Amino acid sequence: MSMDFNKALFNITRRAESVTFFLAPMGWGKTRSVWDLAKQGEKIVFVSPLRSIIEQLKERDGVAYFREEMTKDKCIDLFLKSKKDNIFLVTPESLSEKIKQRIMSHNFLFVLDEFHLFYDWGESFREKLFEFYRDLVCEQRRILGMSASITDNLKDKIIEDLGVNNPSVTFIDVGNFEFNNPPAMLISLKDIILKIILWAHLLFYFKGRMIIFVSTRKCVSIWKERLRQMGIDSHCCVGGEVRDFTQRELRKNPRIIISTSALSHGVNIVDIKRVFVLYRPEEATIFQMFGRGGRFGESFKVFTLCKKRASA
Repeated sequence: MSMDFNKALFNITRRAESVTFFLAPMGWGKTRSVWDLAKQGEKIVFVSPLRSIIEQLKERDGVAYFREEMTKDKCIDLFLKSKKDNIFLVTPESLSEKIKQRIMSHNFLFVLDEFHLFYDWGESFREKLFEFYRDLVCEQRRILGMSASITDNLKDKIIEDLGVNNPSVTFIDVGNFEFNNPPAMLISLKDIILKIILWAHLLFYFKGRMIIFVSTRKCVSIWKERLRQMGIDSHCCVGGEVRDFTQRELRKNPRIIISTSALSHGVNIVDIKRVFVLYRPEEATIFQMFGRGGRFGESFKVFTLCKKRASA
């Protein structure tokens, strides 16, 4: 990212009541742009739907977060006084109503990471995501929403919610639904062919690791047991277990990973050279699944189900 781009982003997000959407390819470095804003003196509340991302970012310089050894009010007090910590990391669920109102009373820039999830998950099973975004808009706080996968339908909905002619809304699109490191091959197959290729990889492919995305927890358990009976080690992950998964990854890296959509966002897994998607998720989710491959520059291939033909 050039200095000119960073300066332009800073000027755009500094406008009062601004709502900015920053769309860039997966792996492009959107999070780095947040740190660049902080270096320019911006005080930022970084809001992620994914605790795994918060845990990763805690290791960086210049961040504050809710620490177990002190009250949340005390953590915010320290953040306000700090000359070096300009980014506060939170999940929406970590904020009580009192704490939420307190941070909204300041002229912070609120960065909403993986913004599409504030709608996709917030309107279904994690209502606090959408509620938090709605409250920011109602309180006329400055917002920077970041994503690599905002569909046309979602963009239309965002514009409708914020007002078609709202001059404070800006979309910066440098690569929506694009990869910084694209797959070497992306192959869509019928179910039976896909599973034949998968089994061939399970038995004979040893040049890298592979991740297999399935639709339900039950499917994860079934695949785990099948592989165990064959003497093939694997790591598994379902919703609510991402932190445990990352801890297991620190100890060993088996060749096979089986997961629901829990690992589709925000988790960087080393040496993934094959991605298999055995069902048909929503457009944004499947794109994020594809992007789990090659997170560290590895060449990778993706195998997925072909789309259903539209009925006549």
